[in-house]
Amino acid sequence: MNIFLILITLTFTACSTPFFFKYHSLKIDEVKGYSEEEKDYSKVATGKRIFDGDPEPVWPGSKNHDTLEGIDSDNDGIRDDVEIWINEEHKDRNSRLALKQYAKAEIMYLLWEKSGMSSKAAVYFKKLLPANECVNAVADTGYLSNLYLGQMIEHGNSERTDKRVKDENMFLPELQDADERFKRLGDPWSMSASEGVKWKMKFCDFEIDNKQRYIDEPYFFKKRKQ
Repeated sequence: MNIFLILITLTFTACSTPFFFKYHSLKIDEVKGYSEEEKDYSKVATGKRIFDGDPEPVWPGSKNHDTLEGIDSDNDGIRDDVEIWINEEHKDRNSRLALKQYAKAEIMYLLWEKSGMSSKAAVYFKKLLPANECVNAVADTGYLSNLYLGQMIEHGNSERTDKRVKDENMFLPELQDADERFKRLGDPWSMSASEGVKWKMKFCDFEIDNKQRYIDEPYFFKKRKQ
């Protein structure tokens, strides 16, 4: 099953990706586990593995794409195929938890009517943008994984892409306003690399292992500022 070709340019709209992506040209093929073919994890994801205290679901197979929502058999807010990809391709606990936080936020953003929040813009401001900051601070492939996760969550069912585009066109002013409000919370790019990482880490919804290593060597943050 082919994943549609991912084209990334220097210009991103604020509503489709968090605001600080739009100034950078990115290479999606740098993401761990990226392939133009959807991987089959059925041999490893048999329901017997546990990651970070959380039992992993069984690989869902093609039925995952039969519906807009996909399959989330353990009801943890992360679609099974996305959860398994994160577990298999990211060996660092902080990376896995940051990416799962982001994946939950992306799915809530897509299916915002079922999120229990007041609007799509509320999900964007309170969930998606904070999760994105966390990934930028601690995930092993940083912002690149965010981009791939966004594509992966839409993959396999054209209704997912159609819904996102329709929603973002409908709610564009509210999403842009949320973007501007989030910018006013702080400007990590005006800080030193270490201070910027500390600012971003406060948005992680889990206890980060060995925080100091990210402060001492904020690799992805420094790379983005170059």
